[in-house]
Amino acid sequence: MVRISEQFRVEVPDRGRIPLNSISAIKTLVVTIQGAQAAYDLANGLNLGAYALTVSLANIYRPLAIAGLFRLPASLWLTDEYRYATTKSTVREVLEANGLVKFQDLESTTTPGTPLHSALPPVPPAGPTSGYSTQTSPSNGAHPPPIPLPGPGFIRSKKKWMPRVVKAIFFLPILALIGLVCYYFRPNPRITEGTASTLTINLFYAVPLLVTFVTTSFYTFVQDKTDHTIIPCINSVWYRIYTYVLFLFAFVLLIVVALETRRTSCGQYTTYPQFLNLDHYLCPA
Repeated sequence: MVRISEQFRVEVPDRGRIPLNSISAIKTLVVTIQGAQAAYDLANGLNLGAYALTVSLANIYRPLAIAGLFRLPASLWLTDEYRYATTKSTVREVLEANGLVKFQDLESTTTPGTPLHSALPPVPPAGPTSGYSTQTSPSNGAHPPPIPLPGPGFIRSKKKWMPRVVKAIFFLPILALIGLVCYYFRPNPRITEGTASTLTINLFYAVPLLVTFVTTSFYTFVQDKTDHTIIPCINSVWYRIYTYVLFLFAFVLLIVVALETRRTSCGQYTTYPQFLNLDHYLCPA
């Protein structure tokens, strides 16, 4: 996919890693802070039901911010500065810029309706370089020469040990979150009661975590389908139904928590009813 899309490239970033003052770095900082706050709240909630007591309409979706922490391993290379051809005129420019073929020759050898990529010549072999770099255009206005891709050894085979270790490490946070959700299902010595909100929110996070773990494990370790960034079952009937049910579940969770949320005397919000006499945990004297 990388080598084919190289033919349609019209712009590349100036460096291999993002600068600290870039928009991408700011986005990474924001989602990291949000994810760290969500992780702290969940970890702090292990203290004898503190999280269950503070569940309210304002924070039911806050744990979703933890997903932003998955951005960190690739944060140094996440950039929006790559540009690819999307129109016919832009394709002409990128083809001629890369010296692949004259666009008029391409038009003469294709029939209407033929996909453009099927008429392109083979991708040039990767150069010996080990990174990306840009070159300025010559003074005569000619296009800069194509930027070679990393050598064959740069992209490791998925059958080697290092990609397998990386895949296994990816599953560790998911397993940790599943364990955390299971912990919140159990009663604790201080708060033995539960509400419809706490039960619903636990189910809301347990179901997608389990589905994510099972499906990604199946396609990673059983079928070994890890050549694409999109899960293979994205268009299957069961996955579409699962997606609709998940969105419906999120709406039901919103309604249930909205009905049970109330404000305590000290201004804290909770879904626990007042007759349980648990407000003193949230509003210590």
